[in-house]
Amino acid sequence: MTGTGLGLWERERLLEALDAYQRGLSDAPLLHKWTESQAGISENEDGLAMPFVISTDEVDRHGDVIMA
Repeated sequence: MTGTGLGLWERERLLEALDAYQRGLSDAPLLHKWTESQAGISENEDGLAMPFVISTDEVDRHGDVIMA
């Protein structure tokens, strides 16, 4: 796997699709992003529960928006 979370085959297909899009030969490729996690309560160093936000409706650093 690469640092993008994609395997080599997936990365090559994505780069081919992006190249075709840039040359006007196809639509923009669809990229799925995901992560794995466990449900539960997170605790800080003091053993107290810590609330956190996984996703918002705001634009991320790649220009993507996840509708919550």
